[in-house]
Amino acid sequence: MSISLATFRSMNDLYTNDDAIDLAAARGLKINKHADPVEPARLDLDTDDAKEVAAEDAGLLTVEAPEVVLGAAWDAAQAVGPEDFQAMITGTTIGVMWTTYGRATVVRDDGQGRADAVSGASYDDVFDAIAHAERLAR
Repeated sequence: MSISLATFRSMNDLYTNDDAIDLAAARGLKINKHADPVEPARLDLDTDDAKEVAAEDAGLLTVEAPEVVLGAAWDAAQAVGPEDFQAMITGTTIGVMWTTYGRATVVRDDGQGRADAVSGASYDDVFDAIAHAERLAR
């Protein structure tokens, strides 16, 4: 799934394209460039190249979210908002909530239909949150 750099920037309340590119790189998200009259499309630009393109025409850039694949120990992920998801480890009260292009948090089901964040368990990378949840569930 891809979104424009401008949308990613807006979703994360960032002021500049450079900030959005730096955040996407920190989260391990790929930045791609559409083809233009001078150059073909390019995939997985490094931050310097992405910033160079953004300085000329940020509209050519997209941010691609990785597909989140959960192991067999997990219940199927459920959408809890337009870009928000939650999945629980089967037979436990431990799970993860994440946004497609944002942060991920390890959560514990309180037994009354609410998932409370586990202290100190908020991540920029959903895969780090999944690993943490799996350690807690053991």
